[in-house]
Amino acid sequence: MNRHGVWHLIFIAGLMLASSPSTAQDHTNADLVVRGGKVITVDHAGTITEALAVKGNRILAVGTDAEIEAFIGAGTMVIELEGRVLLPGFIDAHNHIEGSAHGDQFRLPVSIPPLKNAEEVLETVRHRASELPAGTWIEGQGTYYQPMPTRVQLDEAVPDHPVVIRWSAHDVIANSKAMELSGDQRQLELPPGDN
Repeated sequence: MNRHGVWHLIFIAGLMLASSPSTAQDHTNADLVVRGGKVITVDHAGTITEALAVKGNRILAVGTDAEIEAFIGAGTMVIELEGRVLLPGFIDAHNHIEGSAHGDQFRLPVSIPPLKNAEEVLETVRHRASELPAGTWIEGQGTYYQPMPTRVQLDEAVPDHPVVIRWSAHDVIANSKAMELSGDQRQLELPPGDN
């Protein structure tokens, strides 16, 4: 398993920790043991312990490193926290449901990840443009503060299609064709690097 996968498992374990901490009673071999740090359970007692054991999508136990040792078998992945803290996953309750649904259903997905960089965003937009008649609007949906192509890069990549890409409801990048069709005829003098 690669490093990204390991941290994904830690994140999942943290999410489960928020909802179902248990004590060391079932000594089934765990799929994952995270130990050697501070495991903050966020239970009613405010328990902070050293380790946890996970099987499938359930936490088997939380406890001291010694208590969790019993859950380690031949197939158990063991992650050493080395004194670091494991927190339950946090969910931001701030969401624009209608906007998110619209973006998922009707806009070109250009989020990083899964795309790797602004060049892959451009390539995704180029590909969509090759499927559409010239002059057809292309709306993309990215995610907060991801790398984005500049207006100049969009102009060069897709000169015959109006393109608008959203980071969120607050951040949008548009190519010159989109600005022209929207009626914005202003000639903006942008500082180097901002266009």
